[in-house]
Amino acid sequence: MTNSYLDLTDMFCGCGGSSQGAQDAGVEVKLAMNHWDRAIESHNTNFPGAEHVCADVYSTDPRRYRSTTLLWASPECTNHANAKGQKRAPQQASLLEDSILDPSAIRSRATMWDVPRFAEYHNYKAIIVENVVEARQWRLWDAWLHAMRSLDYDYKILYLNSMFFGVPQSRDRLYAVFWKKGTRAPDLDFRPPAHCPNCDKVVYSIQSWKKPNKPWGRYDGGGQRRQYYYRCPTCAEIVHPGTSPALTVIDWADTGIRIGDRKQPLKPRTLERIQRGLDKYGGQYLVVDTAYSHAKNQRTWPADQPMSTQTTRQTKGLAVPPSSVIVFRREADGQSPADPLTTITAGAINHGLARMPFFVLAYTPGYSKPVNQSLSTVTPYDHHQLIQRIPFLASYYQGNNPQAVDQPMPVLTTLERHALVQPETVAIEDCYFRMLKPMEIKLGMGLGWDYAVLGTKREQVRQCGQAVTPPPATWIFNRITPVL
Repeated sequence: MTNSYLDLTDMFCGCGGSSQGAQDAGVEVKLAMNHWDRAIESHNTNFPGAEHVCADVYSTDPRRYRSTTLLWASPECTNHANAKGQKRAPQQASLLEDSILDPSAIRSRATMWDVPRFAEYHNYKAIIVENVVEARQWRLWDAWLHAMRSLDYDYKILYLNSMFFGVPQSRDRLYAVFWKKGTRAPDLDFRPPAHCPNCDKVVYSIQSWKKPNKPWGRYDGGGQRRQYYYRCPTCAEIVHPGTSPALTVIDWADTGIRIGDRKQPLKPRTLERIQRGLDKYGGQYLVVDTAYSHAKNQRTWPADQPMSTQTTRQTKGLAVPPSSVIVFRREADGQSPADPLTTITAGAINHGLARMPFFVLAYTPGYSKPVNQSLSTVTPYDHHQLIQRIPFLASYYQGNNPQAVDQPMPVLTTLERHALVQPETVAIEDCYFRMLKPMEIKLGMGLGWDYAVLGTKREQVRQCGQAVTPPPATWIFNRITPVL
């Protein structure tokens, strides 16, 4: 993209997801600050032209550093969130109970004040602050906003989920966008395209809060915990913007080790979550979160959905159901891939590997494909079918499509023409399992293949979990730059 001639200070830059988002919008990164030397090393590798400062920001003097047009700040969020699955501790010490003040928690929340401290001296034209949604519950939130207004900034608070920006991860974040009073307000209404079933067309949806008097919260709480929806602007129907699935970033050449063959057994809670996923999703590939052993929710998702929020730890695993070989000949059964293949003939393509529970079956031999691949050539005739790993009826009549068992069956004749196809029960010990790799986690954050994240595996995962997903940052910068 053409450079906008706007430059940026990236405060609490981490390995540089926010800087990548700025660069993709044509903003030049001039200054990057972080307290962790490994993150600075990664950032410097990707942005060698920027000045790098490895220091605790709260202990620095703003007058020591160059001024830039824009400031992006991602203050430490651990102690704003329900970190490690625990409830946030009260911020007021009790005189009637034994309470231990956590200095690191106090210091973590104090990093929010570095934003007005630097803004007072550098007078940035615009500022973006990214944090977890729970930062809104901080007791000093209103005082912090008042400090920013006192520095002559107008603002808008955004609540966005990265999965609607092409990132294969459900990651809810708060973005506080500030601009100088007197500057035209940027257009910060995010309206993702979605299909409206009522209007039967693609619309630019509108964010709609479940509680209008409480316009903040998460999208991906699921069910009753979801605090906002997207609706059709015409009929107000709830719609679902498109997302990218986790399967787009997974290395499918590595399915892991058979659970029954593992030297170190999986923990009972992990096995329980895998079994629940198999029961619920019918043998699909699963992404399993092994953290938070006390959590009561399922914490297992099919790989055709965005993965859950990436943390600073390597906690997500891939569970792969056993494969089976399908023989496309009459009176031939499926077989295990561990067994020798049946006779391979020269007449046609007669064997296929069934791994996904959903696949598209074409009448042309050999053209069945999983749904994560492009269709074979679509002709004017109805030559494609969707096959699922759920019970269905198969008919021997030419032209009769498979049909779900909850539908009326086709016409019964005097001959046996209908068959019940029942998928086999998947045994958990026959599934394969492995943890997601740092490369997959990096791609799941929206960082590119060639983006450098340095250090050990643990350090790479930690940097990714702390990073900003670049696409939402790019969208915000693209909305700000026209008014500056």
